[in-house]
Amino acid sequence: MEIDPHGAFAQTYQGYLEKIRAADLSRVAAAAGVALKDGALCLPFLDRAYRVGPEGVTGPEGETPRLPVCVALFNWVLRFPASPPPPGGWASYRDFADAAPFARAYAANVEHALARAFSGKPEELAGAVQKRGGAPPEQDYPYDVAAAFAVLPNLPALVLFNDGDEDFPATAKVLWDKTAPLYLDPESLAICGWILADLLITAAGGKPGLGL
Repeated sequence: MEIDPHGAFAQTYQGYLEKIRAADLSRVAAAAGVALKDGALCLPFLDRAYRVGPEGVTGPEGETPRLPVCVALFNWVLRFPASPPPPGGWASYRDFADAAPFARAYAANVEHALARAFSGKPEELAGAVQKRGGAPPEQDYPYDVAAAFAVLPNLPALVLFNDGDEDFPATAKVLWDKTAPLYLDPESLAICGWILADLLITAAGGKPGLGL
């Protein structure tokens, strides 16, 4: 996509880009275990590959992604800690500090959207999980579908889904490791959850909420 130099996208994008140009990307590459090629970080973001560097964000087809993707990637790079801690266990999005302003939208656009899209179709969700690079979690969960995703390096998510019956509707949860706030602010984490939900829904032939 082309960036309107006078639009809100350009202003937000440029603000982040100035911070990226001042950041030590080689430190991030070493700490995160990702490649630094031609001055840009090579980042796996779910099932797609991106580059983030002084020239901006480049998507799998050489395009500039839409703003939500750029914001999430910029923030991950800028916040990545010098010494990443070990995993801390799973937590609900709403349990993170400062997540309250985004919690309702997260529930609607991520968890309720998944429950609605795959109600009565757990096998379609299982197929979408495989298409989007999900893997069985390390432990068993009493859910119809349970899948772990490497959203970004050191940023895993856990999708849990139970189908409905005549008494209860379908439910879905998207949990994050307790260390997630070290890598993303609450808004960017909500964006990642929404993108993950969209990718699963589109893998099953549905329409994405973000339109990415």
